[in-house]
Order: sequence, then structure tokens, then C-alpha cells
Amino acid sequence: MEAAKLYDNVAKSFLDKEMVEKAAYAFKKLGFTNARAADTVDKSEEYKIHIKSAIESYKEAKNIFKQIKNKAEELECEAETNFYKGIIANSKEEGKKVTYRSYELFIESSEIFSAILYPQ
Repeated sequence: MEAAKLYDNVAKSFLDKEMVEKAAYAFKKLGFTNARAADTVDKSEEYKIHIKSAIESYKEAKNIFKQIKNKAEELECEAETNFYKGIIANSKEEGKKVTYRSYELFIESSEIFSAILYPQ
């Protein structure tokens, strides 16, 4: 949980210094860190708090990646957002819907990354 606080401070510091791309990656790492922190708690309320923090961090990263026109990273962060929304969804139907959307976004993001890494 200390790591989450550190990434949050780093991400905000990058934004303050107008280091936008570094801020986006820091928010993405913060999302990952918050999601991992959720796995360390015993109470469901704490778990949800960490998952919601992960969602917010991934949303922030997504918005910054969109701003700097990094579509692959934008889609990946949106996919992560949907994945974690599915975990804490209020209904089975809602969970299935956002999880499936996450899957689609991960595929789309992977296709863009592949085109960049392996141009034809």
C-alpha cells in the first residue's frame, strides 16, 4: 500500500511538471499497484476500496493516453478499467457485460501493439 502512495505522488508530480507521458505510465502502474493491494486485505470493504482506486487510476491513465494520442495504451487502460468494474459489479449480467467489453478492448489494444512491433 506504500507503493500505491508512492506512485500516486510520482504521477501527480509528473503532471505538475508537465511530463504527461510519464504521468500516464505512473497512473497505469498505480492502477496495477492498487489492484494488487486489494489481494492483500481480509475485508471485502477494503478490497472494494482498492479496486475502486485501481479503476480511478486506470481511468486517469486512459485519459492522459487519449490526450497524447497513444491509442494502444488508452485501450489497454480502458480494458483494465472494465475488467475491475466487472469484479465488483452489482449483478452477474453487469459483470459479464463489462468483462466481455474488457476482453474486446484487450484484443484491440494487442492488435495495435502488434502492428507497431511487427509492421508488415
